[in-house]
Amino acid sequence: AGQPKRQLFAYGVPEGIPPHTHFAYLQPQEAPLTRELEHDREGFARLVDALESAGVDGSQLEEIWRVLLSILHLGNIGFGEGEEAAVDGVDNGRAIEFACMLLGVESVTLLKAVCARRFKAGTEWVNTTNTPEQASEVRSALAKQLYATLFDWVIETVNASLAAPPGAEAGGTRIGCVDIFGFENFEHNSLEQLCINFANEKLQRLFLSTLFEATAAMYRDEGLHVEHTSYVDNQPVVDLIGGNPTSLMAMLTEECIFPKGSDVLYLQKAVRAHAKKEHFLEQKTSATMFGIAHYAGEVIYSVGGFLS
Repeated sequence: AGQPKRQLFAYGVPEGIPPHTHFAYLQPQEAPLTRELEHDREGFARLVDALESAGVDGSQLEEIWRVLLSILHLGNIGFGEGEEAAVDGVDNGRAIEFACMLLGVESVTLLKAVCARRFKAGTEWVNTTNTPEQASEVRSALAKQLYATLFDWVIETVNASLAAPPGAEAGGTRIGCVDIFGFENFEHNSLEQLCINFANEKLQRLFLSTLFEATAAMYRDEGLHVEHTSYVDNQPVVDLIGGNPTSLMAMLTEECIFPKGSDVLYLQKAVRAHAKKEHFLEQKTSATMFGIAHYAGEVIYSVGGFLS
């Protein structure tokens, strides 16, 4: 909404069809969208004004729209059986065409990157074809990385526009924001939830260190006696997930290197290494699930898709 119709059509957005019904990544997960298109146009106009105020020029705005639309087209690509993980249907074929046009890459290059993988077995490199499910996961990972890179660029651009000129004296006011997801615990929790909850665990550890440990050390240095304040230290959880060479994240990285590595084998190794630890919750009735007792509560994770 807000972009000229001719330009949107040239970029693969069909006329007369609401974008959220055409692009898979825009389709609502629950209730259908009821907001009016006019609200989107107003929001788009405000967005453009804000970006222009931050120093983003017309050509850069154009690149932003191209990247965002390429992500939407990537989400419409489906994969079938075969050596080349053939694309399903005519509509998907057009999705590849528009995604490649917007990204400035050849379709053969994109399909090869998504539908095949190369790994080292001993001293030799082996080329193999991804299954449709694996190709879909790689496609989604590419879309996420494109969005993350664009998001980082926008943040850097806005920060640069708000920064003091070179050589200016330091000072003035400043607002710092930590922009992350909150603690997550869904019916199905994957690697994404583990990473988000790990970030929250590290923030909690920083909070405890700053509020309790650093303050107590300052009091001791000044010769002040204060009574000990008890609190639940989540350092063992931080170490379990990513704090040492035998952590869950380190073991996952190692498993990805093995030619025959798999999600199930990764979990088996994790159970052997951590089953006796207080915060690791072994799920003996499942070969693909494990749990972690986080500071905010217990979460059960599925290792399906961890390696990919």
